Amino acid sequence: MYDVDAPHLRWGAGVELASPVGAYLSPTTFGHGGAGGQAAFADPETGVALGYVRNRLDTVNPMEPILVALREALGR
Repeated sequence: MYDVDAPHLRWGAGVELASPVGAYLSPTTFGHGGAGGQAAFADPETGVALGYVRNRLDTVNPMEPILVALREALGR
């Protein structure tokens, strides 16, 4: 059984959209998290795009510290 009140990822045309679960930088952000900690996104509101790839898979997701630093640099 699914919990319909739980926060969920939002999807559009095959990419993740900003949501409470995956906020990225602003409500206009879209992208996709990949296997092993890889991710790519673009944010038309801030003009920032980022692609992060790794040379091996890992169970640790490095994106949150990167997003925190980007938000700080953008004053968000």
